[in-house]
Amino acid sequence: MWARTQKAFSCLSGMLGELQIAELVARGLTNAEIGTALWISQNSVKQALKRMFRKLNVSSRTEMVGQLHGILG
Repeated sequence: MWARTQKAFSCLSGMLGELQIAELVARGLTNAEIGTALWISQNSVKQALKRMFRKLNVSSRTEMVGQLHGILG
C-alpha cells in the first residue's frame, strides 16, 4: 500500500496544483467548487483531473483518492 501511495505522490508531485486539486477532490468538492477555490476555470479542473487519472492509471475520483490516501490524510 505504501509503495503505491509513494508512486502516486511522485507522479503528481511535479505539479503543486495537481496535489491541491487532489486534496479538494478528497474533501468532496465539485469541479466548479475546486475551480472557484483555486481561481481556475471548471474546464481547467476537468482537464487536470484527466491528466491525473492517466498518470495514476485510475478511472475515477474515488480510485484517485484511494491511491493518495496516505498523502492527503
